[in-house]
Amino acid sequence: MIMKMDIRCHFYGEEFSPKVFEQLTGLTLVKKIEVGETLKVGINKGNPSDYGSGQL
Repeated sequence: MIMKMDIRCHFYGEEFSPKVFEQLTGLTLVKKIEVGETLKVGINKGNPSDYGSGQL
């Protein structure tokens, strides 16, 4: 039997910075968005992000 698990932890918030999180913890996040970063996909594409986020 082949079994696949995909477990993620999502971090986000109006003042959350993935860069600061990585510097403080030494952990690497994926799918990172900084507050104010121009969004590249979705209905808000081209607009600045209102929040920071990242996945562990």
